Amino acid sequence: MLFVMDRVTWDTISAALCIYLLLAVMWGMVYSVVANLDSRAFAYNLAEVDAMNAKGGPRSNGFADQTTGLATYFSFVTMTTLGYGDIVPRSSVARTLAMVQAVGRSRLRATTGAHTARRC
Repeated sequence: MLFVMDRVTWDTISAALCIYLLLAVMWGMVYSVVANLDSRAFAYNLAEVDAMNAKGGPRSNGFADQTTGLATYFSFVTMTTLGYGDIVPRSSVARTLAMVQAVGRSRLRATTGAHTARRC
């Protein structure tokens, strides 16, 4: 439906934005699974994680619950190509997933941008 519209309307833009945001959240869930399966998949340069490490390690004090939030944050940073560097993929699986997400994001933007330019 998104790519068969004759004109770009507010609904079309809203649908594209929803797809973009849902993809970022989906990638966050994937990163969360990777981080929970391999505790060394990501390097965290965050003060809150350093404080948890001082209290007994990244898995203590509910860090596993925070992994989803940090993974979603990393997904949005990757999706928008900001690259702050506070969370870095270290394992080959995490790096590969980040590359796939970045390439997929570029393709999504190019496709929707070209479609929008043709329909305006």
